[in-house]
Amino acid sequence: MDAQPKLYILDPFIYYALYFYLNNVPDPFEEAKKLMSNEEFKGLLVESVVASYLLLAQQLFEHVPHIEYSKVFMYGLRESSEIDFVLCINKAGETNKFLIELKYRRQVPRISTTTQERYLIVLTQKELEVDMNRRVVYIPTSIFLMLF
Repeated sequence: MDAQPKLYILDPFIYYALYFYLNNVPDPFEEAKKLMSNEEFKGLLVESVVASYLLLAQQLFEHVPHIEYSKVFMYGLRESSEIDFVLCINKAGETNKFLIELKYRRQVPRISTTTQERYLIVLTQKELEVDMNRRVVYIPTSIFLMLF
């Protein structure tokens, strides 16, 4: 499976404000409300916010002596599908990889990890659940963004 690199807008709010301004959108507020009613667009917007957040967190953690927040990959591959983010944190000489998948929708499909993966974090709209059998943690995106 060949995954195409994703393009993230680090500040989607400023991007759309400028887009509406430069394209002379007569009522930017109404246009923004229309965009936000589209579930697919909302998922892409949240994915850009999470990408921006992870990059910012990487810069902040550079100054924490006992944690080496070494890498944030914006996409990766699992055995059968892509993953949105791979977060690598070195602590006590051991590299821990956190696979993060964004499923910002009302109904979140159940996901299983492979034998090579320790755990998978699935960011959701509202669902909070730990599935130890599948080694998957479902956590609302808003809570995930408050963790660091």
